[in-house]
Amino acid sequence: MGQPISPNYVENFEDGFSMNPHRRRYGCELFGVGIDIFKIQRVQDTIKRKRRNVLEKIFTQNEIQHAKQSGRYAEELASFFAGKEAVFKALNFSWADGIKWTEIEIINDERSPPSVNLMGKAYEVAVSREIRKFFLSLSYETDYVICVCIAMRELN
Repeated sequence: MGQPISPNYVENFEDGFSMNPHRRRYGCELFGVGIDIFKIQRVQDTIKRKRRNVLEKIFTQNEIQHAKQSGRYAEELASFFAGKEAVFKALNFSWADGIKWTEIEIINDERSPPSVNLMGKAYEVAVSREIRKFFLSLSYETDYVICVCIAMRELN
């Protein structure tokens, strides 16, 4: 078990209490963390049943197109779903906020880290909570995908 941090150590930081390097680097602080694990088979079952209307209620056209082009259709859609859930949790959204699934878009290409695009009511609620940046991590396993989302709030 590690040693507790001494008060003298913490006081040496410029903001007097934070050891979060993102406060200084990005001008923001932690707002929330969300995590979701999702079984790929659930998407595969939806595809087999030809439930396209269900997919279109959850995923944006960009997400569907990207998944088709990736060659891993079900895996990509499952990762996008886990991402949406993790963002939803990190922002402390409620269904009472009136957020639609398609207002949270996960962007995942090989050239850059995964990112989030918010639209409509999701964007409005995030702005009202002063959300400035997201950090996403997506990971695949044989049967599951997992996503962790960290939402950062602008400093006042």
